[in-house]
This record gives sequence, structure tokens and C-alpha cells, in this order.
Amino acid sequence: LYKEYNRQDVETERAIRKRLLPLDPAEQELWCIDQRINDRGVMFDRIFVENAAIFDTAIKTGLREEAKRVSGLDNPNSVTQVKRWILEETGMKVDSLDKRVIGDVINQITDHPNVVRFLEIRRALSKTSTAKYDTMLRCSCNDDRIRGAGIAGCSITCGRAFRCSHSASGEA
Repeated sequence: LYKEYNRQDVETERAIRKRLLPLDPAEQELWCIDQRINDRGVMFDRIFVENAAIFDTAIKTGLREEAKRVSGLDNPNSVTQVKRWILEETGMKVDSLDKRVIGDVINQITDHPNVVRFLEIRRALSKTSTAKYDTMLRCSCNDDRIRGAGIAGCSITCGRAFRCSHSASGEA
């Protein structure tokens, strides 16, 4: 069964290859540049990234503790508990705690500083941009380079979890 599946996979790939047009010379050159860059890798500052990850963990731990203190909730990650707490504190029924609506909720409950602070903390904790530090460390090679990250823009070549193009300017 497995061999038959692979055989079919090969036949499908051959059929696709026969239908594809050859690459434009400029596109071929871009692909070659992309391969050379990815083979060489992009160096990064391991110590900086390790320290940033430690700092991020410490900040998030402090924010989670503050969220518990401010709300009195056992689990400030529980959407059900948070919605019930906001209703009890403000009288306002909140349908969603999505990061896109938290700003609107905050604007409506400015006279409840504990709830406002809790929602600010929740919004800060929901940021995922710092997860890239752990990904960079996981994807790095022993020479402090990240390889195979789709550097030059040829997204097909990205076989790793970290993409420099997905980092804010100057972060990589």
C-alpha cells in the first residue's frame, strides 16, 4: 500500500513537471541566489536572542501574576471566567475577548480600572511576536546561522519554521 502511494505520488509529480513552463531566466537567477543565501545561512546574535527569550518569559510571568491579583481569578486564561468577572465588575456582557475588540471594550469601561488593567495585560500576553526567539534558537545551527528560511523571497524554499521575512525590520 505504501509503495503504491509513493508510486502514485511520483507519477503525479512527473505529470505536474511536464505541464510547468520553464522558469524565466531572471526567476531562475533569483532562485539560485535564494539557494546560495539559504545554504550560507543568516547569522544571528545567539546571546541576544537567548536573553530576549529569558526577558520575555520573566515579563509574561509577572503579567500573569498581576492578572491574577487584579482579577482574583484562579485562571485568568479562562475565557468563561474572564467574561463572568467582567460582567460582575462592570455589568457589561462581553461577547468576545478577541484582541481586535479588547480596545473597544476598554474604551467602554474606563471607570473600572482593575478591568481595564486586566484587559491591557491580556492584550500584552496575546502578542505572539516574541515566539520567534524560541523558534530562532530551535532552528539555528551550531555556527549561529539559520539556514533554509526563505531569505531572498522564494517562499517555496522555506522548509524551516523561522522566516526572516516575517520578522519586523531589524529583529532578525
